Amino acid sequence: MLTIVELDDIKDKSKAKLDLPAPLRLGDRIQLSFVLKRSNQGRHEILEVRGEYKITDIYFHVGEQHLKVSATGLAPSWRAIKKEAPLRRRLGPTRFPPTTVS
Repeated sequence: MLTIVELDDIKDKSKAKLDLPAPLRLGDRIQLSFVLKRSNQGRHEILEVRGEYKITDIYFHVGEQHLKVSATGLAPSWRAIKKEAPLRRRLGPTRFPPTTVS
């Protein structure tokens, strides 16, 4: 069943669509493992969600199961992805005309 998971531990209440079995009950513990990416004011960020989560709220809407979950351990947080350094242009060896020494 299509499930929309909302992460309570994160300030912006990030959501993800997952295919989870139904029905899940309030208080059940589930294992989640996925990655979300976003761009925030020109800054690229990643959220790695891994570990055990507890269901704190559940409701159904138009064939979808909506879950609010909170981490049982350390809560995930958004972290910046550093840009890769651009490839430096390598110049070929330079050739100088022969010089005469007197």
